[in-house]
Amino acid sequence: MGEYYGNSPRPEEILGLFVPELRKATNLDQEYVFRLSINKEKYRVSATNQRTLESKEIAEFSLAQLPGCCGVCVSYHATTVSAFRKKGIGRIMNKFRLALAANMKFGLIMCTVTNDNLSQIKILEENGWGKTRTFTNPKTKRVIVLFEKAL
Repeated sequence: MGEYYGNSPRPEEILGLFVPELRKATNLDQEYVFRLSINKEKYRVSATNQRTLESKEIAEFSLAQLPGCCGVCVSYHATTVSAFRKKGIGRIMNKFRLALAANMKFGLIMCTVTNDNLSQIKILEENGWGKTRTFTNPKTKRVIVLFEKAL
């Protein structure tokens, strides 16, 4: 998806910065190693027990360049697995997304959220994202809130 410039850290290295917070929020012990898998624009965070090889999906999100503008990143399909909700994972993943987008030299990140996703709206507002527009999607009839944040 994104390009990494010069001595920029790789996505896995950036994830490493958030492992202490993830370990505390998920309550997974030291036997678990946090992993990042990337498939095109999708970033998936999981934890694998080094002894049993049991793997637990934690969260995922997608990042893409806005077509026609290489300076704008679009974040979409951000979700936390239900077993890990209400533990602060969404806030950690928000910080991780922002760090990745900044590392890829984007100047602005934007996302859309349905107006009933109060947890995600709260995370975005508490972390400096600005609400720029609300509209009704003519295809789904759902109310959509557009957020953006300068990086």
